[in-house]
Amino acid sequence: MSESPEKNIQKEQEMEKRKDSASAPLLEIRGLHVSFQSRGKKLQAVRGIDLKLAPGEILGLVGESGSGKSVAMKAVMNLLPENAKIEADSIRLNHLELLSLSETERRKLCGKTVSMIFQDPMTSLDPLMSVGGQLAEVLHRNAALRTRAEIRERSIDILKKVGIPAPEERLRQYPHELSGGMRQRILIAMALCSGPKLLIADEPTTALDVTIQAQILSLLDELRKEFQSSIILITHDMGVVASICQRIAILYGGLIMESGSAEDIFYHAGHPYTRALLRAVPGGDIEEGKRLLAIEGSPPSLMELPKGCPFAPRCERAKERCFRELPGRTTLGEGHELFCHNP
Repeated sequence: MSESPEKNIQKEQEMEKRKDSASAPLLEIRGLHVSFQSRGKKLQAVRGIDLKLAPGEILGLVGESGSGKSVAMKAVMNLLPENAKIEADSIRLNHLELLSLSETERRKLCGKTVSMIFQDPMTSLDPLMSVGGQLAEVLHRNAALRTRAEIRERSIDILKKVGIPAPEERLRQYPHELSGGMRQRILIAMALCSGPKLLIADEPTTALDVTIQAQILSLLDELRKEFQSSIILITHDMGVVASICQRIAILYGGLIMESGSAEDIFYHAGHPYTRALLRAVPGGDIEEGKRLLAIEGSPPSLMELPKGCPFAPRCERAKERCFRELPGRTTLGEGHELFCHNP
């Protein structure tokens, strides 16, 4: 017996809802501002950024120290100090508006849906607690495991997933007994304990040699596929994002200077700051045989930001207007945007 037209319509509507849900961004940020009060002055760390992250995507946030990369992501997770002021039009995570949640609800959601890997494993791990003890603490809090046997079994399984040999032995060890690369893998294991949909990796390869860097990046990509997670990779190194990121956003002075696919950024960059970053990377935007070029000058003070484009004092293409006015959005192609008066 065939189904009624009403039931068929209902099924079609449900299918459309599932399609919309699958194509909706996992994370969408609109108009994010973050400022700090310091010594009676206002420090503007993030000045109105928009970001989207699709399910299963790796997005690279690139910029020099002080550009606002880490602050923006800590604002999403509500991990900033009390003197931080966070304002935004919207921060949606996994279809939920974070700004409408209470502190407790937001902390609970972020604890299970988002995990962050911090850049210095030696200071991020407790030197007085064994690896097993630290994993147990996270599992007890975020994975609702109670018995010692359950926690031990899950800890060993997670350590195996991040490529740590002899996991039973590692559980008894302390951070100082492990190499830098091994400590970074422990941090990644702890971040995976809650099965997050979003993994934020803050400079995960800092202070590691090139071989270990490549291993950590490859591991993150493998885990993304296995856990069907998305990743935001925070770094100052264009070479790091080149290897695994699908999309890239370039930050400077608390603003996004340019964003687009990896191909857009590496082969069709329009912003002078993006091109300057590429010229400072081996194999980047330079001719063969030429020296790598450092970017002259220093990033602006966040307490005394210029009226116009923050990159203007260091930009070889700056005109008078660049010092007076903030640039608006220019679209170069689908998903490729930049903020520049004179690209």
